[in-house]
Amino acid sequence: MSAQPAIDLVRLAELARLSLSAEEQAALLPQLARILAQLAELEAVPLDDTPAMVRAGASSGIARADEPQPSLPREALLARAPKPEDDFYSVPKTVGGEG
Repeated sequence: MSAQPAIDLVRLAELARLSLSAEEQAALLPQLARILAQLAELEAVPLDDTPAMVRAGASSGIARADEPQPSLPREALLARAPKPEDDFYSVPKTVGGEG
């Protein structure tokens, strides 16, 4: 197993935008060290003869063929829209300020 890297908890907290007290730092440091030690153990597992997985689980694939289906009529889709505008949904702007 490789040497354990030093944990810069202050820098990690800055990146996560967390404000940690000295007591919280003292409590978290050993927990993070244990997590990193467990990850180091996983890195040591030999995977040379292990086939790659596409997804986890025993699923054998897609349940149905991906074929085009008819859409709902535009009127039916817009009937539940709070404020349709020019045959489209109108939604409030969320990025970039007023508009």
